[in-house]
Amino acid sequence: MNLTTFTSSQALFLCMDYKNVQIIQSEGIDIAMALEGESQAEHPVYYPCNVLCYVLQGTFHIRLDNELKSFSEKQFLLIKKHTQCSCFKTWADEQNGFQFLAFALKDEFISDFLKDIEIPKTKEIFLQKVIHLPHSPILEGLMTSLHSYFNGNLQIQRPLVKLKTEEALMGMIQSRPELVHIFQEFTEPLKAGLLDFMEHHYTEKLPLEELAKLSGRSLSTFNRDFRKIFHTSPHQWIKTKRLELAKRLLTHTASNPSEVYLKVGFEDLAHFSKSFKKHFGINPSTVKKQMG
Repeated sequence: MNLTTFTSSQALFLCMDYKNVQIIQSEGIDIAMALEGESQAEHPVYYPCNVLCYVLQGTFHIRLDNELKSFSEKQFLLIKKHTQCSCFKTWADEQNGFQFLAFALKDEFISDFLKDIEIPKTKEIFLQKVIHLPHSPILEGLMTSLHSYFNGNLQIQRPLVKLKTEEALMGMIQSRPELVHIFQEFTEPLKAGLLDFMEHHYTEKLPLEELAKLSGRSLSTFNRDFRKIFHTSPHQWIKTKRLELAKRLLTHTASNPSEVYLKVGFEDLAHFSKSFKKHFGINPSTVKKQMG
């Protein structure tokens, strides 16, 4: 089982604002346990995939379309992919902070899960992007086991995580059959707003075909929509954004060029240095020396 402790600069997309994040990577699922014990300030968040959340401690507040939703301890919620909102966390004085578990459910995982599910003929439409889920003893049991695992009190096997997650989702659907339509909608290719989508994906080492798919578009539609919005090619925009981020990191952090080029999405240091000099007229190593 792959368990890693992340700092705020390395955190999973859905926990970027947290100081302490632990992650389990399983087939089709990334599971994060996050703890925030310092800030209760409201801040923007972007969810590039479907996320199942469980509040362990404190209260999770989400503001979306001028509506505030609050989720307290032992409550479950689903957040649809490509949702942009703002959130903040609160907790009692005697608690050491806010804590929750989050499952990043990939489309492939949901599609496989639905293969064995009977889809009701009467379809219920869920327009909400953030959905409160009913209590599920199976799902709560899984969350308790994962909490114990993250705290080092329990061993858990990778295949068991996938199986238990499927069982938990099945338990929810059995209690409320109409929820199956939420998961069915989750597998449909939703078009993301390209501006927000690209701002959150440009450092990832993904081919354009994969970026297009993640945004809910064919490659040709992706390229057409991209040029309408950014007035340049995806390759050129991504390269420029990566170089601008690299310069900010070199200027404002302790990172060296040998660390920065990987963080911003370049695969080769020599190519990064050459591109940096061509764009800014100065070597990245020189920028670092000037700041030192």
